[in-house]
Formats: sequence, structure tokens, C-alpha cells
Amino acid sequence: MSERETKIIKISNFDVFIITYLTWGEKEEIQNEVTNGVEVSSEGMKGYDSSALLKAKYKLLEIGIVKIKSGEKEIPYSKEWMKNLKCEDGDLIYEALDELQQSKKK
Repeated sequence: MSERETKIIKISNFDVFIITYLTWGEKEEIQNEVTNGVEVSSEGMKGYDSSALLKAKYKLLEIGIVKIKSGEKEIPYSKEWMKNLKCEDGDLIYEALDELQQSKKK
């Protein structure tokens, strides 16, 4: 597979390079994180562990963030880096990536 097209999300002190589409396999990995929270009994679904949603968000970020730059310095993606962003910066990145999951079938 050739190198994927990216777009840049500009936040406070960083340029964040993200993918412009998900592959089928990537979409399935993220959905798997969501479904891991389902608790099933013999009667059917009995509950949901909502921490699975956070795991799915981090999976999307891990897949979607290609590169992070601050000036000329490249910074590796990590959960800690993401957790320490200002709320509005984190939301901007997540929302841009979440749109990739929302593609409508025509």
C-alpha cells in the first residue's frame, strides 16, 4: 500500500498530521474495542463496560495520528501526550478523526 494522504490539524503548539480515511481493517479494530465492552449472559446483553469507549477513542487516535510536529521537532504520539492537551485541542483532533468513521453509504 502506498503512503496515505494526510491533512494537518493545527492546534496550540503543534501541527498534527492525520490520515484522511480509514481502511476496512482499521475500522474493524476500532469497532472491536467498542464491542469488547458488551457483557452478555444466556438471556442476552446484560450490561456494558463504558471504559471500552475510551479504549476505542485511543485506538482511533493511535491509528489516525501519523505525525506530530512542534516547529521542526517531531514528537511521538502517546496517550500521555494526548491526555495533556488542552480540552479544545484534543477535541479538535478527535472530531477530525471521528468524521472518518461517520462516512455515509450512498
